[in-house]
Amino acid sequence: MSAPACLNGLIGLSADPQDCFTDTEPEGYNESASGYFVVDTDYGVPVAACPVGGWGILTSARNAALRDLATDLPAALRDHWKAATLPWRGSVGKREGSGLTIPSQSRIGHRYTVRQKRGVYLNLKAAHLALSVTGSYTLTIASTDPDFEPITKTVTVGTAGAFTKTAFEAVVSLPLWADMVEDVDNKLRYFVTVNRGSAMPIANTFWCCGNAPNYTEYFYPEGLVASDSDGTNGSISANAQGLALEGYLSCDELGWLCQLDELGGYSAKDVLARTLQFRAGAVAIAALTNTLAVTPCTLYNLEALTARRNWLNTRYRENLQWLAQNVPAGITDCFTCLDSDTIFHAKLIS
Repeated sequence: MSAPACLNGLIGLSADPQDCFTDTEPEGYNESASGYFVVDTDYGVPVAACPVGGWGILTSARNAALRDLATDLPAALRDHWKAATLPWRGSVGKREGSGLTIPSQSRIGHRYTVRQKRGVYLNLKAAHLALSVTGSYTLTIASTDPDFEPITKTVTVGTAGAFTKTAFEAVVSLPLWADMVEDVDNKLRYFVTVNRGSAMPIANTFWCCGNAPNYTEYFYPEGLVASDSDGTNGSISANAQGLALEGYLSCDELGWLCQLDELGGYSAKDVLARTLQFRAGAVAIAALTNTLAVTPCTLYNLEALTARRNWLNTRYRENLQWLAQNVPAGITDCFTCLDSDTIFHAKLIS
């Protein structure tokens, strides 16, 4: 897992030039969305006269802090929450059927009505299509989400009347939430349709015998026949229209970090920035102490630097626990409470 891209500029490298560094400063070294930097007398690495490749060290340290956060924060969240997403991997639509259906319009496929869950994704890997005529067809994914850009894929039917799999070159991830106003006539929906030409689809279903898959907790699928890819003049049924989509559910456990400004998590974002600063400072100190120029390069001797590194790592771990315990309400649906008899003792951050 990698850190969300929105965190890349949260902390900077140094507020001031470091003329003694032997390498060239990178563009934007003194830019920081939080005002925090890896070089910091109190909360980062203290640098004075340092004839070393310091910019490379600072850049690597910041990258390492992002990498470590992406690993350590989900682990800390597991101390206080449990995963809320039900596991599912399989096909939306059965890959078997019998008999042909005769659609009344040009496009056939699925309509998914979403039960919005922030952070949850439907990830599609392949399409299985069974039509009466072989050849290539255009599959389109559209949505009622005004910010969603339609996606098109070319899918094939190799044998008439049999399902043919077309693997997507990259996974198509559909967010099962949107920042839109919903009402009875305007639900978040996805339309996955194929322009069938003159071909007729095999009749298949979504599931059998009342055993609804776990994905119905997040979206409800229906067969669709329509005149356009956005479901225009569409009619729905339990017939999956000769289409099955292979995929899985996932939840972006760190995506909420990018929404702290919008959903009232200002204090959490400040703590997040300080957490990255702590870890980057500790990593930078470790790199500096491995250089020959460590003594003239820093404001402190080796013993003091080691103590500073230990202090920064302790603060990093404490901040991770604070972030895990103080996830803003409503910002993610990836987690739910642990058993009600579990009691947590929160630690104040310093």
